Amino acid sequence: MRYSQPFGTPTPPLGVYPRYINGNPVTGTEGSIPPNTAFDEDQIEIVTVIQNAGLTPDHNDLTQLWQAIQSLIAQKYITTAITKTVHGAGSDFVDLFAAFKWLAQYIITNTGSVVFMVAPGRWTYTTTVEVNHPNMNRVTVQGGALLGASPTPANLSVTGYHASADGTNQVIYLRSVYATELSFTGGVTAFAILQAGITLRYLLITGSQTIGTSPGAYPAGDGIYALAELFLDGIAIWGFGLHGLDIMQTSVICVSALSVTIAYCGNCGINCQGGLFNAASDTAYTNVVSNNVTGVNSLGALLWFGRLYVAGHGPPNGNAAIQSLQGGLIVANPGSQLQINQAGMILAGAASCLFESATINNHATYGIDVYGTATLWINNSTLSNNTQYDLIASDGAFVDATGASMTIWTPPFNTYNTNNGAFIVH
Repeated sequence: MRYSQPFGTPTPPLGVYPRYINGNPVTGTEGSIPPNTAFDEDQIEIVTVIQNAGLTPDHNDLTQLWQAIQSLIAQKYITTAITKTVHGAGSDFVDLFAAFKWLAQYIITNTGSVVFMVAPGRWTYTTTVEVNHPNMNRVTVQGGALLGASPTPANLSVTGYHASADGTNQVIYLRSVYATELSFTGGVTAFAILQAGITLRYLLITGSQTIGTSPGAYPAGDGIYALAELFLDGIAIWGFGLHGLDIMQTSVICVSALSVTIAYCGNCGINCQGGLFNAASDTAYTNVVSNNVTGVNSLGALLWFGRLYVAGHGPPNGNAAIQSLQGGLIVANPGSQLQINQAGMILAGAASCLFESATINNHATYGIDVYGTATLWINNSTLSNNTQYDLIASDGAFVDATGASMTIWTPPFNTYNTNNGAFIVH
């Protein structure tokens, strides 16, 4: 509608509002005459709002415009905690694409939240689920309740290096624990985290062990590609062609004592470049097994594990259970284990690692190789049955191995090596 000027006066330009004049019989001032549009259009506008909000106009209720405004706001804002179901008979949405498309219509306020409950079963996806809503910090994608205890090292088959039999046994076992599986085919990345804050809970995310065509914004073949903050709660990732968890200068935080398992991927289990992975609960395991090259790769990143178990990375393509470069920092609480890998740990490029009271054994070459001014603490750890060396320090490395047990190492304990500048405290 437009502003209805006093009757008989010229139509003003938009944004100009000629004022009405009150009549005054004493002075003989003639008052402005309201035109019919001043009454008709106002009422029609108000009644239209009331009707479009689903209300029936009523002379006896003079709050209907306020009710209509509140109702229309609520249609675009989520102000309370709500739960929607995904997949399965009678669900709200046929898949996560439909769920996120619905969510895109809304703004979630600080009093609101959304949980997408994904039904038990195995659900197949052929394209990436992009997480790209501005209020993802108030959204959870949750699978069915776990069918068994959260995975620990003893439950995960590791008999060799990226062995197909181990991969098969691992996914069979994981399916016995996780009620909900999201299966991604064609070498696509499963989840691309483009906006911060979503929580993924109780999900088994599986891939096709291949790398498809990248859409350009992110690589193909990752289990989760994180460009923005992500929270995990009892997640397992298996069988992606590239990395299981690919963290790019952002934070991935585990929010409970349930384990995170990443198995049988084509390159790294966890690839963290300049970001943060935090699974610091003392009782939580991060299980990284049977990936083709490296279990945990840190390039200038911080990774803090409650208990870390890395096994099954080795020839012909395998590197080490842990590789940390470019000033990366890795911390693992007591009880962590590295075993049955090409090598246990490679630290270089001023990287640091705190790996006390750990077990590092049964590697094809060496337990730990520290060089390039890297720093390592392995106090009270046990290094054994590593084929060549339990520990090698060189090129300005410093190792505190107080209380550690090992058989073959270089240089000698408590002796500064003038050739390469390395020192091992014991």
